[in-house]
Amino acid sequence: MALVEWSDNVKISDQVPATYWPAQVIDKQKDAGLTPERLANQMRWHALPQDWQELGYQEFLPSAANLWRSSCRTPSRSSLISSTSRPTRRPARSTRPTNRRPTRARASPSVT
Repeated sequence: MALVEWSDNVKISDQVPATYWPAQVIDKQKDAGLTPERLANQMRWHALPQDWQELGYQEFLPSAANLWRSSCRTPSRSSLISSTSRPTRRPARSTRPTNRRPTRARASPSVT
């Protein structure tokens, strides 16, 4: 779920985040059952710093960049799955030459 959907974006227009963000959170809590935990997860995954809506753009960028960098170093959920539960790959075919002769296509017997 994106917190700000396209239809919300049209309503927001050119408002600053400090104006639209609190209303968006309240609406999503009522309409979509947004929990504080889910909101915190979304803010983390979207690299939104604490109180980001109050920051100016020049303050926001370095804060968000630090979060982007740290999120790149954080293992994804898929990498946390144990290797024993992952499907095994078939070994790649050997590219070594074999001693077998290539087979020739046999001519099919003609019917007369």
